[in-house]
Amino acid sequence: MAAGEPAWYGEDKGRSELDAMGNDKRRPVVGRQYGASARKRLAVYGIAVVVAVVAVVTFMTVISGIDQRDVPIRDTAPWATENAPQVAPRDVDFQRNGPINTIPANEILSR
Repeated sequence: MAAGEPAWYGEDKGRSELDAMGNDKRRPVVGRQYGASARKRLAVYGIAVVVAVVAVVTFMTVISGIDQRDVPIRDTAPWATENAPQVAPRDVDFQRNGPINTIPANEILSR
């Protein structure tokens, strides 16, 4: 006996093959099988696959349609006008362009 199983596990004491009405517990069912037929399982899985494929194709069509608009793009940014001053972008270095009102690094380390 495996650990954790009750003592009565696997024994047939007091078990009957008949239910309370005296009928066999495993009576035959309509269609003489207890599960779905292979045809029904294939139909259900086939429908699920078709729905998934249609969803993916629809998603891809919508996404590609959003990207291909026929709206003309105009230069509306302030720096795109004809006489706009052309200023170089700021450097991304935090030391030179970060907040000014902070504690200097050498004071932070000496505390």
